[in-house]
Amino acid sequence: MRGHLLLAVLFIAISSIGCAQAATIYVPDDYPKIQWAVDNASAGDTIVVRDGTYYESITVSKQLTIKSENGSANCIINGGGSLWSDVFTLIADGIRIEGFTITGGRYGICICSNKNKIINNNIISNNYDGIYLYYSNNNSILNNNISSNNCDGIDLRCSNNNSISKNNISNNWHGIYLGQSNNNSISNNNISSSNYDGIHLYYSNENSISDNIISSNNWHGIFLSESNNNSISENDISSNNDDGIYLDNSNNNSISKNNIISSNYDGIHLYYSNENSISDNIISSNNRHGIFLSVSNNNSISKNNISSNNWYGIYPAGSNNNIIYLNNFINNTKNARSFFSTNIWNLTEKITYTYRGSTFTNYMGNYWDDYTGYDANGDGIGDTPYSIDSDKDYYPLIERFENYSAPAPTPTPTPTPTPTPSIPEFPAYSLLIATSCMIALTFMISRRRRKK
Repeated sequence: MRGHLLLAVLFIAISSIGCAQAATIYVPDDYPKIQWAVDNASAGDTIVVRDGTYYESITVSKQLTIKSENGSANCIINGGGSLWSDVFTLIADGIRIEGFTITGGRYGICICSNKNKIINNNIISNNYDGIYLYYSNNNSILNNNISSNNCDGIDLRCSNNNSISKNNISNNWHGIYLGQSNNNSISNNNISSSNYDGIHLYYSNENSISDNIISSNNWHGIFLSESNNNSISENDISSNNDDGIYLDNSNNNSISKNNIISSNYDGIHLYYSNENSISDNIISSNNRHGIFLSVSNNNSISKNNISSNNWYGIYPAGSNNNIIYLNNFINNTKNARSFFSTNIWNLTEKITYTYRGSTFTNYMGNYWDDYTGYDANGDGIGDTPYSIDSDKDYYPLIERFENYSAPAPTPTPTPTPTPTPSIPEFPAYSLLIATSCMIALTFMISRRRRKK
C-alpha cells in the first residue's frame, strides 16, 4: 500500500512539470489593448502584437516578453504626446520588449527594474528620453534606433552593469548620458548629431566605452565630468563641433586606440584631470590642438600619432610632471608648446631596443618631424635636445617610434593543471525518473517477499 502511495505522489510530481507552460497571447485577437493583455497574462507568457498603431501607455509589472509580429515598421505604439506618461514603464525584472516603433510618450521606455532586454525597436520623437533607466541594473539595450528625442537617447541614473550595444542614436541632446552609473558597457553604437555630447559621463566610474562611431556634429564626442577609472578604447570620433574627448576633473582613466579626427577644437582635452593614460591613439586634423593639458598633472602620454594640421600637436598649460614619450608629431602647424609647465618628454628608465638591426640601451623620447639635430653614433636618438619653449625632449627619436623594437620577452612555461574529476549533474526531470525506478523496484521486491 505504501509503495502504491509513493508511486502516485511521484506520478503527480512528474506530471506537474509540464503543466505550468507559458502561454502566447495575441493582440488584438485575445485582448484589444496591449495593457489588457499584460494585466491578464502570467509571468513567463509571451504577448505578440499584430500590425497596426496602438495609442497606449503600458505598465508591465510581471516578467513577460512583448513583441511585434512583423517588426517595428509595422507596429507602432504611440503615447499620444503625453508629457506625464511613458509608452512603456517596466517595474518587474526580466521583461523583453522587441520590435516596436515607440513614440509620443514622456519617455519611450522607462525602466525601473533589472535584467530586462530592449531589442530591435525604433524609438523616436518622445518628449524626454528615448530610454530612461533609474536604479536599474543588468539590462541589455541592443539594436535599437533611437532618434529625434527632445532630451537624451539613452539616460542612465544610478544604474550599473548594463550593456548598451549596436544602437543607432541620432539627433538627441546627448546620445548616451550616464549619471552616477558604474560598470556599464557601451560598445558598437553609432552616435551622431547630438546637440551636446555623443556620450556624457557625470560622477560615473569604471565604465567601458569601446568600438563606437561618434561623429557628425556632436558638441563633444565623449565628455567625462568627475568620472574616474573608465576605459575609452577603439572608438572612431570625428567631425565634432568642439573636442573629440574632454575630461573635466576626471582621473585614472584609460584613453587608448581611438581615431580622433577633425574636431573643431581639440582632439583630447584634459582640464584639472590627473593620472590618466593616453596611448596608441591616432589624433589628426583637429583645428586647435591634438592634445591639450590644462592644469592636469601626472598623466602618461605615449605611442600616439599626432599629425596633419593640428594647430599644436600637444600643448601643456599649467600642467606638470606628465610623462610624454614615444609619440610621433608629424605635419602639425607647430608640433608642441609648453606654457608654465615642466614635464618629462622621455621614458624615465633606459630601455633596450633594436634600431636598424643593432641593439642599444638608452632613454627614448618622441619623434618630431621638424627636429634638425643629428645622430653621430647611429643609435636612433638625437644628440641634441628638441626644445619645447622652456622644456626639452632630451632624447628625440630620429625616426617614427614604430621603427624601434624591444626584444620580445621569453615566455614562462605555464604548468599543466591536474584535471579534477567531475561529478555529473542530473536535471530535475532525470532525478525524478531515477527515483521512480528505485521505488518501483523496491515495491516489486517487497511483493515477491510477501508471496514467499
